[in-house]
Amino acid sequence: MAREKVKKTGILAMSNELAQLSALANTVQLDTPKPVTAKPIARKTVDTLAAKASTGRSAGVDTAKLKQQTQKVTLAERARAKVEQEQQVVAAVQAEQRSARSNTAKRSQEEVRRTMDANKAAIHSLYTRALRKKPSLRGNVTPELVIETNGTVSRCSMAESTLNEPMLEQRICSRLLLVNFGSVSGVTQTTVRYPIELLPG
Repeated sequence: MAREKVKKTGILAMSNELAQLSALANTVQLDTPKPVTAKPIARKTVDTLAAKASTGRSAGVDTAKLKQQTQKVTLAERARAKVEQEQQVVAAVQAEQRSARSNTAKRSQEEVRRTMDANKAAIHSLYTRALRKKPSLRGNVTPELVIETNGTVSRCSMAESTLNEPMLEQRICSRLLLVNFGSVSGVTQTTVRYPIELLPG
């Protein structure tokens, strides 16, 4: 009896609690939940592959820069052509000067020979005096003479000699410095070499 009483008492107590909770739930008004709309995620409009493709694409030809480069090349070509033209002019002038010098009147070999023959006796006189001291003296000398426009000899040196007699060679040059080949119109300074043979008798 006691056990059954306890069961009834427990059931009855639980039933009362459930009834109270149900009544309380009816009195409570729950707020109506507000609908929440998720914001759409903004996506990049430029695709990664498209971006890479656009960065590797040529931006086009810079016409202004191309024009400047063309002008620079044109100026360089003109400068080079001008220099080449000036060089050609200088070369032409030099050629004319050389031609003018080559066309300048020169003393003929015949004129030089005649003057040297006219002074041959004086040269042989010097040789004869040296021959008295050295009877075996003989050979050839080739003096080089610088003849000025007025015919005077400004310089004499022995270009070649087989005499092996420096004193005689010096005396011959000193004598030739006194020779005058005569003034010739239009003739410039002339350098000549004239071989002389010196033999006894």
